Amino acid sequence: MDELITISSLFIIISILFALEASTSLARIAGLNTGSLASGLQLQSGLSLFSRALMALFMPMLGGLADAGYLNSNNILIICYSTIFTPLFLCVTYAWKSYILRIYHNSAINLVENGSYLPIRINNNKFNWRKSTRNKIDRLNGLRRATFFAYIPYYLTWPVIIILLSCFPDGRGFIMGLSSIMNGVTTLALVLYVDPLLIKLSKYKNISIAIYDDQLKIRIFSAILSSIPFIGFGLYLLIAK
Repeated sequence: MDELITISSLFIIISILFALEASTSLARIAGLNTGSLASGLQLQSGLSLFSRALMALFMPMLGGLADAGYLNSNNILIICYSTIFTPLFLCVTYAWKSYILRIYHNSAINLVENGSYLPIRINNNKFNWRKSTRNKIDRLNGLRRATFFAYIPYYLTWPVIIILLSCFPDGRGFIMGLSSIMNGVTTLALVLYVDPLLIKLSKYKNISIAIYDDQLKIRIFSAILSSIPFIGFGLYLLIAK
């Protein structure tokens, strides 16, 4: 039971981290909605810092589980959690996007007016998602494809690392080092192509909000699709082992 709770906590932490990263699109929308893109980018930086704090909790926990041998006997559970938790948390983020955006909006206002993230006062005003502008971003399929394929290795990285640790516990150092390579693929695609284009499009407020909302939805599809090769990879390792 202790192993189950610990492994569940591990996947909850990494799923929260993925959800925080996905919500950075909402942070940019909050900045645009307050008339200050800089506040949205600063809020995004704050979320990135918080996600790194979660990673500082996740990495020692993962290493401790690997050292204790907890991962070795829970391969099927790891595959199930990896394919369920991340898409679920991203879907919850999307379902609660209006509430999350209200929090980010008020935080962005505080950044502009007070130079602080806090205090956050949540109002009940519903945000206008400008659905009528959705058809104006249909031509940006290149941006969608780049985002979609860039995030597949991002969502694959830690499930693959965990299942490799469970199957090859003696190669922990090398396996943990692979995370830098896999995350680097996503980082290059985002930094060199996706982010510059998003910054360029942010000056067109009538479509940029719909684009950032679209980016959040694309992450969900990337997470779901990444589960397919991971299941095949995980089952192959278990059979080969």
